[in-house]
Parts: sequence; C-alpha cells; structure tokens
Amino acid sequence: MSHHFVSFVSDFGDTAVTLPLAAILALYLWRAQSAAASVSALRSLALCLWAIALLKMTFIACRPHWANGLVSPSGHAAVSLTVYGMAATVLAASASGWWRLSLIAVAAALITAIAISRVLLDVHTAAEVLVGLLVGGAALGVFAARYCRTEPPDLGRRRAILLALVLIVPLAVLHGERLPAERWVRQAAVKLRTDFGLCRAPHHRAEVVEQPHSAVPSA
Repeated sequence: MSHHFVSFVSDFGDTAVTLPLAAILALYLWRAQSAAASVSALRSLALCLWAIALLKMTFIACRPHWANGLVSPSGHAAVSLTVYGMAATVLAASASGWWRLSLIAVAAALITAIAISRVLLDVHTAAEVLVGLLVGGAALGVFAARYCRTEPPDLGRRRAILLALVLIVPLAVLHGERLPAERWVRQAAVKLRTDFGLCRAPHHRAEVVEQPHSAVPSA
C-alpha cells in the first residue's frame, strides 16, 4: 500500500476537514430539525475536542515520567469517529433497510480506514489510536443517546439526500488541507510543564542519611 494513498485516507480525518463538516451538520440540524439537535452535536464535538486535547497535553507533558507507550492519543481517530459517526446517525435515522445499513457501513469503513492509516504512517501507535477511538466513541454515544431520546422529526428522503450532498462539499473542497493542531497541543504541553510545573521533576536536594549508632558496617 503506497504512502500517498495512506496519506490520502488519513487526510479525511484532519480537523481542517472534520471541523467544518461538523459545523455544517450542526447548522443543518438547526435549520431542518431543532436547535436542541444542533446544540447536542456541538456539545459532543466540544466534549471530544476537550477530552482529546487534555489527554494529549497530559501525556506529552508527562512523557519523561511515564513509560507506558502512550505519547499523543490520536485526534484524527477521536474526531473522525465523533463527526462521521454523528453524520451517519442523523442520516441513518431517516433511512431504513439496506440504506441504513449501507450508511452505517460506509461511515464505519471510513473511520476504520482513518484510524489504521495513522498507524501505517507511523504517526501514532495502535494504543494511541485505540485511546482516540475510545474518546470519540464516548462523545458519539452522548450525541446518539440524546438525539434518539428526543425523537427528532424525520428529515425525509429528499432532505437526507440533500444533507449527504452538502456534507460532501467540505470533503471535496478541504481534503488535503491540514491544521497544525498537533503542534499547538505540543506547545501548550510544554508551557504546562515549564510554566505551571505539570509533571516537572522536582529539584532534589542532597540528603544526608544518618546511620544508626549501632549499625556495624559489613566486611
């Protein structure tokens, strides 16, 4: 499998693509369904971004003290699962039969491909991708639970098709663009360690250990 193709797949998970996609989805939900559905999508996205950023900064800042193989949980995996998962949830709710299964299968295949691509590109370890998927899965679960519980009005086939076409626009226009999110997170992690002392090794003072008077050195 060529490096170019793997990079092509990976770029579908970049925040330069997924964040505009989520914004369009939220706007469409607000216009076509309800403000509650739109807010729910934005909250789940914010939860995902907050959680993955916090984990990244903590692991990067504390890396010198931890030897667990985790340095930077995959943001591509987390945000892709959240955003593409939310889009699939909304579209699948307005579909039935094999259409619904096809939508879920396509979304699952894309998310899986993005996750695997991060490992193949040697950007993340399998463990880091798994942590990202867990974060994304949790955020998606929050959205799906709220969305299904509120029983939003059916988009209808025409609106569902229109939404699918609208969501393709950022994929076609922004694919290949990249936000330096990882660099920003690493810079923030360095500040946390240097300016706020997160996981910074304390300055050890020389200590004199006084031996008990009865201690007899061994020969």
